[in-house]
Amino acid sequence: MTTLNFIGTSQEHAFIQSNTYLKNNILDPEQYKKTCEALYNSQICSTTQSDSQITDEEIKDITRQKGGYSLMLCSFYLDEISSTLEQQCWYHIGEIIQLNDDLFDIYKDCNDKIATLANRIHDAYAFHHFFTSSFKNIEKEIWQLPYPNKSKQYLINSLKCHFYGGAICLRFLNRLGYIHLRILIENYPNTFIRHLILFCLFNFFLSFTYKS
Repeated sequence: MTTLNFIGTSQEHAFIQSNTYLKNNILDPEQYKKTCEALYNSQICSTTQSDSQITDEEIKDITRQKGGYSLMLCSFYLDEISSTLEQQCWYHIGEIIQLNDDLFDIYKDCNDKIATLANRIHDAYAFHHFFTSSFKNIEKEIWQLPYPNKSKQYLINSLKCHFYGGAICLRFLNRLGYIHLRILIENYPNTFIRHLILFCLFNFFLSFTYKS
């Protein structure tokens, strides 16, 4: 393994050594490098989310790329090279996870003045439709994979934990009936936090149920 002359925290050393080991042992190092670079560029682009002039479409692209490339990296840690369709599934599953993550972080992101699709909701019903459509597209892609139906159904059921968690959060927002989410956060932070805690607990319950 390459010796690294780097002064940093133990976590940074662990990350660099792990990344170096993976880079030297994965089956497709060239594609791995390209995906790492794409993820790095998406993280650089995400700094523009603090710009109040950023458009919803730009945020959507950043969200997709951050989540998509992050999860796609996992495919390189397997003992075989993933097909194009499998890579596509990894990417789109990452999108859903990132959307869910943004729903968890609404309160924090608003306070930090970071624009996300979740905290720019003007119409929770429209966002729910976008969220649902994204998940249905992933289901279609998974059913196209050349694996036993039982395995594909198990994967879809596992992903539904993320989907239902986000859907429950959006249902709360619909019930509260605010036109713009920032009004809720700025004027009723305690109410928002209570609903978010309920959302987290319910998401944990769903995850535990599927694992059992």
